Amino acid sequence: MSTRVAINGLGRIGRAILKLVSDDAAMDIDRNGRIIEFNPAAERTFGYARDQVLGKDVADVVIPLAMRDAHHRGMSRYLTTGQSSLLDKRVQVTAMRSDGTEFAVELTVTQVQVTPQSLFAASLRDISKEQIAERELRRYASELRILSHRLVEVQETERRTLANALHDLVGQKLTALNINLTIAKAKSAHVMVPQLSACLADSLKLVDETSDCIRDVMTELRPAVLDDYGLKAALRWYVDQFAKRTGLAATFVEQGTSRRLPVAAEEAFFGIAQEALANAAKYARAKKLTVTIATTSDRSRLTIADDGCGFDPLACRRPAKDHGWGLHIMRDRAAAVGGEWSVESAPGQGTHVTVSMTNDPNSSSVDDHIVARGDCAFP
Repeated sequence: MSTRVAINGLGRIGRAILKLVSDDAAMDIDRNGRIIEFNPAAERTFGYARDQVLGKDVADVVIPLAMRDAHHRGMSRYLTTGQSSLLDKRVQVTAMRSDGTEFAVELTVTQVQVTPQSLFAASLRDISKEQIAERELRRYASELRILSHRLVEVQETERRTLANALHDLVGQKLTALNINLTIAKAKSAHVMVPQLSACLADSLKLVDETSDCIRDVMTELRPAVLDDYGLKAALRWYVDQFAKRTGLAATFVEQGTSRRLPVAAEEAFFGIAQEALANAAKYARAKKLTVTIATTSDRSRLTIADDGCGFDPLACRRPAKDHGWGLHIMRDRAAAVGGEWSVESAPGQGTHVTVSMTNDPNSSSVDDHIVARGDCAFP
């Protein structure tokens, strides 16, 4: 039987097989590596007409020059030992078009037994556009992380600036006003009419209340203790203030070493704690909360746990226009400095929010690296 007759005979069988994979580029190859069928999708993908490639070595048609020796070694090994690294697997390889351009394909090769011979059915899907899209997606994600990091930096700078302005300008002026009113009250006590005395006393009370409000705002913006004494001291103080303000049984637990984290990480951890506690007080109907900071030689972890009503994280993937941004804010804060964030909750089971990062054992503080995980917000 001549080669052409053999190819034509196997080709009839091959065409029947290729009907099953007509959407992808497909070809049939005999045991000698010659192409015996080439479907229309393959013609479009590789730029050859079917008649141009029938009977030719597949390596010379679609395999880049640098990879042909490996292909021939693989074919020889299979014919000798029956062992193959490609058969019945879906793999990504590089293919070549008629003009010599190379592109990525997803390849599946199956052996088909045709008495007295066998052939190989190869299905190839062009994934070059997918790879380009994946690269663009990774680039976009990288740019988004950089932007998120920068936004957090700008936000923290603005919060620090505003807190300092409130302390240096508003706070000092309120203090001076309080002193002046106190002096005025003392010096005019013997000549002041009752109505004016009551008005002055009320003014002093308003000054004190305003000072307390300004102090609370400064605390939420950026407590000085965070800069002066670090994350653990700031959390201990903030949890105590939170308990007094809300009436909830809030406990702070410190475990492990007393090492400080980098400034960006401490800001992120503290901001996440603020957000988690605020959400717990507003939504969770919790009675008890525990804030735990645990630091080992290789990892730092912050957990905010409450015994509240809990929620289904899967049911709140997308925040609404005017609510539901709590967990997204925490996730973005963690992402901005690099590393790991998670939330665990279920209806009636309370909520655990965790943010952690890996410590650098070769330095006195860890790298600014957290990987964000989770895509849900409080209701």
